[in-house]
Amino acid sequence: MLDDDNRTLERETYASEEHYDTVTVEEQVLGHFRTGPVKHQVIVGGNWQNIRDSANLYAGDAPPLDVFSPSYGVAIDAPSLITAQGITTNQEGIYGEDQMTWGRLHVQGGVRHDWSRIDTRDVTDDDGFNQADQATTWRAGILYAFDSGLSPCFHYAESFQPTNSLSFNGTPFKPTRGRQFEMGLKYQPRNFNGFFSRWRCTISSKATFWFPTRFISIFTPRLAVCVPAASKSKRMST
Repeated sequence: MLDDDNRTLERETYASEEHYDTVTVEEQVLGHFRTGPVKHQVIVGGNWQNIRDSANLYAGDAPPLDVFSPSYGVAIDAPSLITAQGITTNQEGIYGEDQMTWGRLHVQGGVRHDWSRIDTRDVTDDDGFNQADQATTWRAGILYAFDSGLSPCFHYAESFQPTNSLSFNGTPFKPTRGRQFEMGLKYQPRNFNGFFSRWRCTISSKATFWFPTRFISIFTPRLAVCVPAASKSKRMST
């Protein structure tokens, strides 16, 4: 912001140092079987993730700047340490999914449960807080492949994302939750190693910020041309 003379800009300096260590372990079991005419491809698994983050934040004063006659190269004092935090995040999840095929009908259903614990320590103030959250999320989809190469489809998915931050009154934020609805039409011409698709997607996300909770909906009609990753890829949007 300019001073009263409408030409002097007051400035400050900020800096940060961060270090991350991440360990992730995941195991999956894949199985194939039939129940009458229905083919099943089932996957069951679990994963564990540990994230250790240390962050030092610095702040200080900087010389003012005349915006109409700036002088560069002025010495700036190193900013001072204002806070040093250590954050440890542990998240475990288990999941299962079944992809079923009955003739030209394809149905997918899956469920996942996550546990999360975040420990935050402020070294400078010798203070901190802990967060423990868990949630179950679902996803499902259906597609029918006609002889003509047209395949109408629908997909639904949920998400869960813990947040390691405090609100203005000092309480931890709740995790971000989201839902996605996707409806579209795919077309794969004969003797063509790829497909065309047009779909409409609605995303509803519930996030917590310092201002009241808000919901966001995004409607995106899109036309795409997709080919396998092994060959040249091309994507066009409208």
